[in-house]
Amino acid sequence: MALINARVSASEEALIRSYAEVKKLSVSSLIRTAVMRVIEEEIDIDLAQQAWAEHVENDQSLDWEETKRTMGFHP
Repeated sequence: MALINARVSASEEALIRSYAEVKKLSVSSLIRTAVMRVIEEEIDIDLAQQAWAEHVENDQSLDWEETKRTMGFHP
């Protein structure tokens, strides 16, 4: 497994170690999980923005009345 170093202030180190202890995690596991969560969230946001842009570009939405007609429900 690879090793990555990060510089933090003394107060940040204390907070990280304290939080890891409260959560019963190793510092390594806490940091790895936090970083992966941020990366995954940013990927999800990017994908959502791309999907929205595609939707806006090629909107095929139907309003309620159009949907009822399409489904065969006539007033």
